[in-house]
Amino acid sequence: MKEEEKIRDLVNKAQNGDDHAFAEIYGRYFTPIYRFIYFKVGNREEAEDLTQTVFMKVFKSLDRFRFRDNPFSSWLYRIANNMVIDFFRKKKSLPLLDENPEDWQLEFADDALNPVEEAEELELAWSARQAIAEMKDPDRQVLVMRYIDGLSYKDIAETIGKTEEAVRQISSRSIRALKMIFKNKGLL
Repeated sequence: MKEEEKIRDLVNKAQNGDDHAFAEIYGRYFTPIYRFIYFKVGNREEAEDLTQTVFMKVFKSLDRFRFRDNPFSSWLYRIANNMVIDFFRKKKSLPLLDENPEDWQLEFADDALNPVEEAEELELAWSARQAIAEMKDPDRQVLVMRYIDGLSYKDIAETIGKTEEAVRQISSRSIRALKMIFKNKGLL
């Protein structure tokens, strides 16, 4: 069964009251939604609270969800994005990312690395995190959604309310900006 078919099946089961199906949806999407929110709010506790709130909202409104042209994940990210917008309307301040590198993980660890190589990889990951943190939205948002969460341009466009072409341009601009930040820090 293809991944999207499996998600459809899980959503249908959850809509019919299957708590185990919803738990599997939660397990599949918690980390990417948390990471998406964390990169926007910059604080672990607030990101955890908002992520929980997103899934409570999903649980309550799942019966109204209908599959159309976009995947289920687009609906989740749209809810998360709206939650973050509401959060900042109430807070009226911009985030600075916490000093918790475990809150965002780039999944490139290699079991074959020795301790020195692993330390270098972690240092590079930390540098990447700092560089991404210096960027403004939507550049940072698109980078995280595309290259960390692995979303398609179409899904990102749906989530942030822009065209696919605009998302491609943002992505390209963001990569150039990230390269420049790395170059300025002597990492390239």
